[in-house]
Amino acid sequence: MPSWRLHEKWTMKMGIPETVCKEINELVDSPRRWLNKKEHPEVRPSRFLLFCHIADKRGHDVGKSDKRLYERRIVLEYIYEIFGLEGVKAAILHYVLDTMVSLLRFYTAKIRDEVLKIRLRHKFRDLLQYYSDSDIVDIQLHYAAIEVFAFVERNLDAI
Repeated sequence: MPSWRLHEKWTMKMGIPETVCKEINELVDSPRRWLNKKEHPEVRPSRFLLFCHIADKRGHDVGKSDKRLYERRIVLEYIYEIFGLEGVKAAILHYVLDTMVSLLRFYTAKIRDEVLKIRLRHKFRDLLQYYSDSDIVDIQLHYAAIEVFAFVERNLDAI
């Protein structure tokens, strides 16, 4: 997986503060450590407990898997409550960069860009559509994902 320094580089290029990126890196990659060393901001107790359960169960890369979309949703809603849209974008970009590294091992340079676009969109399809016009968080997550994917596609050669 990419180093946190690489995650920070691309997150800052997207206009997200380094402090947010560092928090998200640790929250995603080492959620239990992040939970143990932080005073927790006011979030809904049910959301906090769900996040703790997922963090204990999954550990590293919490919320990344497209096999457990409900967990990704819970993690991103938790991040949204604490860090707002910047945190959500940093988390989605973190997931995308990690996924790109995994996918790049399988494809030659000739077809890399097109395959990456298709495979990434498939792996994060839940974020690229929204389900409810009345759920403001759902709409925010959707637009954050669209912004991250546009950024990644514009910078694919450099990444």
